[in-house]
Amino acid sequence: MIIDVDPITSPALCPFCSSPISPTDYFCPTCGKNVREKPISTSLITQIGLYAVSALLPPLFLGWTIKYLKSSNPKAKQIGFISLGVMIISIILALWFSFAFMKNLSQEASSQLNQYQDLGL
Repeated sequence: MIIDVDPITSPALCPFCSSPISPTDYFCPTCGKNVREKPISTSLITQIGLYAVSALLPPLFLGWTIKYLKSSNPKAKQIGFISLGVMIISIILALWFSFAFMKNLSQEASSQLNQYQDLGL
């Protein structure tokens, strides 16, 4: 005789403290340990936030991007790749503008020094 067990109604056991948990729980209600990974949000608001911080603060949120890249969800992986691309482009632009600014500053300082040399000071 086969007993049909419904995984939603029958409790599972926590691998850490062996207390009963619901299959829909992400954390054990007794010990508080993570028993199941929470799915990554792929909502439009989350995507906009991830892309915004990837563009404005590129190296600080690399962990968030990697979390999306490691996901098994194909849409989350796509979001991670887009975020990584935005981050790389943002870093390249920041470096390019920094070098252009430093070059301009150096040229301006050189022209000021040459001007003072012509005065004989």
